[in-house]
Amino acid sequence: MPIALSLALVGIGVAPVRAFAQEDGAIELLAYRGFPDVDPDDWYVTSGSLDYAVDHDLFHGYDNGYFGPWDNVTRAQVAAVLHNIAGNPQASSEPFADVDYGLWYGDAISWARSTGVVSGFGDTNTFKPDEPVTREQLAVMLANYAERIAKLDVSSDGRALEQIDGALQVSDWAYSAMSWAVDNKILSGVVDSGGVAHVNPRDTAQRCQAAKMVSVLHADVLGLGDVSICPF
Repeated sequence: MPIALSLALVGIGVAPVRAFAQEDGAIELLAYRGFPDVDPDDWYVTSGSLDYAVDHDLFHGYDNGYFGPWDNVTRAQVAAVLHNIAGNPQASSEPFADVDYGLWYGDAISWARSTGVVSGFGDTNTFKPDEPVTREQLAVMLANYAERIAKLDVSSDGRALEQIDGALQVSDWAYSAMSWAVDNKILSGVVDSGGVAHVNPRDTAQRCQAAKMVSVLHADVLGLGDVSICPF
């Protein structure tokens, strides 16, 4: 089983199932592609992100059949997705103090550190594999992959990011990567009820958000897919 399939089965909780009553009183689940917790009208479906992520083995459902679109994505899961996109190469690196390299994510994290896709928390030599990834951490990992593995130019003038509310909240170490992610429509901000987009750099990234970001990287930045992901 590819790493992306395994990591997608690891989750934090299960999102509530949405349902509606039919005229005959029966309850029908709002399901999509067999996922009972996926509403076909949700943005990550209508944008094409879910279809692309599933069709290209970037994300899949849990063992119980749910997708968990609103669950947090962990740092180890992101490393494993990128490792899978790279073709699951073997690589050795200095071990992080808090990573069990015998677990499913061990090879992925070892490769990610050896290539500079991840660097961890240098002051403690830790990676925190089970900790939810933040939006700015995810942007940095994706930018590192684009630069170090795909050999792409990830420079940015920052103008597009500056137009999104909360840009000044982005950490200094992540600003360039976040700017690049916005330029490439990997990240576009979380839109509130008033229609205003917010960067929310230190919020955790949900599975639906990560599926969109990774799908845009895969399809439109790396050019590995056969379709483009709808930017929004």
